Amino acid sequence: MRLLKRIATVLLLASGGHTMGYESLYPKTPPGVIEIKTLPPAHVLSAALKDDDRTERNTAFMKLFRYIQANQLAMTVPVEAGRFTGPEMRFYVESAVTNRTLPNTADVTVLEIPARTVVSIGLRGAYTRRQYEDGLQRLRTWLQAHPEWVPAGEPYAVYWNSPFTPFFLKQAEVHMPVQPASTP
Repeated sequence: MRLLKRIATVLLLASGGHTMGYESLYPKTPPGVIEIKTLPPAHVLSAALKDDDRTERNTAFMKLFRYIQANQLAMTVPVEAGRFTGPEMRFYVESAVTNRTLPNTADVTVLEIPARTVVSIGLRGAYTRRQYEDGLQRLRTWLQAHPEWVPAGEPYAVYWNSPFTPFFLKQAEVHMPVQPASTP
């Protein structure tokens, strides 16, 4: 019985599952689906990214992770990275503490972001530049076919799973902020 519990734990962790609950700010876009969705206003923790280097992304992640630990915040999903190459990585602040004043530090800035409308594509697989670029190209093609929507900001990546999740189970999204096209 003990061996079965250990095997079940290993399988749960390897599959990207977790034993503690994560708050999700909004629903995932399923892999392969393109949709328009409105993201709610939120408080985010932001750490700057200098470049696309994996070490730099891990460093930004750890700065944010240490901040949430030091301030006794819960981990939330998703994690955002502005454009695949920067300029920032963001963690959302759990809704239970949005009324609490959180301090800025040398590594982490606390921001309030308004509701925003995005066109989103759901992706499955490793979090790579190629996956991001492929998703972004598919969004651009979709926007050309839907002139009722126009870009209203820079695209960014959205990551739903932990670094320990096997690549074939990871889910991500690419978001492009949009707004309705002006009517003549």
